[in-house]
Amino acid sequence: MARPTFNFTARVAGLNELLRLIEPPSNLYGEPWREGMMALARKGEIAAKFAAPVKTGWLKSHIRGVVQRKPMPKWVAIRSRGTNPHRRGYPYPRLLEFSPKHHHQGWFSGVKETIIAQVDAALSQISRGILERWTRG
Repeated sequence: MARPTFNFTARVAGLNELLRLIEPPSNLYGEPWREGMMALARKGEIAAKFAAPVKTGWLKSHIRGVVQRKPMPKWVAIRSRGTNPHRRGYPYPRLLEFSPKHHHQGWFSGVKETIIAQVDAALSQISRGILERWTRG
């Protein structure tokens, strides 16, 4: 049996004005959103560096917080791309994360609870930035 198909048209009053406020130079949403996402990436990077099991500094120097390169980023990632300097490019963070031999299992994935706890603060910062721009604009 064929599913019914529904088509409808909606008119949004003031859509052009809303789009003007979102786009540069006004950009009431984009800049506070990006700033908040960058703050979340920095906090995640700090948490991952603090949780790094090896205190040589080599592993810590390869941990980075990354934000999607768009005006309104949708994701933040904490990455550790370092390779083992003694083992021909083997991913050292992965070795420590998953190998039971090294007794550091979960050091990187365990950071996600710390980062998730920071999301509320980042969203509050974003909302304050948007509210500030609306009251100025």
